[in-house]
Amino acid sequence: SIIMLNTDAHSPKVLKKMTKEEFKRNNRGINDGADLPVELLEGVYDRITANGFKVKDDDDDAAGAAVAVESDRSSSQAKYRAEAQALMNTAQGMLKRAAANKIGTGVFLQASKTDHVTSMLEIGWAPLLAAFSVLLEESHDTHLVAQCLKGMVGAITLYSVYGLTSQRDAFVATLAQFTNLHTHAVREMKQKNIDSIHATISVARTIGNLLGESWGPVLRCISQLDRLQLI
Repeated sequence: SIIMLNTDAHSPKVLKKMTKEEFKRNNRGINDGADLPVELLEGVYDRITANGFKVKDDDDDAAGAAVAVESDRSSSQAKYRAEAQALMNTAQGMLKRAAANKIGTGVFLQASKTDHVTSMLEIGWAPLLAAFSVLLEESHDTHLVAQCLKGMVGAITLYSVYGLTSQRDAFVATLAQFTNLHTHAVREMKQKNIDSIHATISVARTIGNLLGESWGPVLRCISQLDRLQLI
């Protein structure tokens, strides 16, 4: 959630910035089902929007990616690839250290209740949304965009089925934003924006009965399409 806020607040490509209320709403129920203190969330929002951050890696393997970010400022795509590699190296290092500390003591448990799935979905929604958002914002690779949109639709379906409304609303709102229909720059619409429109309509057609309040962003997209005489 913090990564998504940092990208949203400091990327010149994001015209409509996330408000403090939206940030607090996106982080409801992430403290073992309870909300974090409002003062904490507001403090995080104020600090991130005032001063952005860049990834600092713990692993020596990530140093090359960090250097690439500094040396190739003229290419936004190169920056993205370097930062993504740095993130992956950091995550791999953390996993390796965790595995090394648990050698011989790990126990595999098979879940038998849907409550276990709900807990995992509640924990993983923010990193998933941040990853999809950054890739959709920065990438123009058609295959990668298609995989991200497929993941977004899958996530919306899961969160809708399990009744996790706050997370569902966050994914739907983000997907609707990538349609580019909320701006006046329709002439600059790219293929990934058109694909996002198809994904949004697909969500409405397949799980419309489970969308609840998330119908709002979907209907606004459809209304804009009708206004522009595109349907």
